[in-house]
Amino acid sequence: MGHVGITKWDYSEVNDKYRLGVFIGESKKNKYLLKFGMRIYDDSCINLPRRAKLSWNWSALFGGVLWMGYRKMYIELAVLSTLFMLPNLIFSNISDTQDTLMTALYWLVLGLLANSLYFAKCKREITRIKKLNLSLYDELEVLKHKGGTSVAGIFISILILIIEIAIYAIAHLYLI
Repeated sequence: MGHVGITKWDYSEVNDKYRLGVFIGESKKNKYLLKFGMRIYDDSCINLPRRAKLSWNWSALFGGVLWMGYRKMYIELAVLSTLFMLPNLIFSNISDTQDTLMTALYWLVLGLLANSLYFAKCKREITRIKKLNLSLYDELEVLKHKGGTSVAGIFISILILIIEIAIYAIAHLYLI
């Protein structure tokens, strides 16, 4: 299967910016390049910046962990969910008001940092896949497969949440 805009035999235009677009997926590529602070039509910008500019992500704010699962950010999802759950496990006397404020803060921070977290994941995966020394065609196919979106990822994120809720419930029943 070829890649949009280039044939199997013409890969002279492939750079890390192109790889990033393949990893993100064709339909949302331009949106995320802009969110990451990159110019879409500037071909002089071929390397990825060290980190993405800080930008807002409404999908992450309202979708939260479901957005992370959809974007295949499973490790980030597990880490952030655990970090969110820890204060409730450590401090058993948190009031409902404090819990609500912590939850709102968590969602706001996720909305603010989501694009940066996603960019870091994209960059990490691109670097890892480039080190495999595949042919360029195969490299782009792997990027396309590892990146993009996943409806199954939404269900994986729900499963991770169920596991963490079970851990939280067990901890409150037996440890607190």
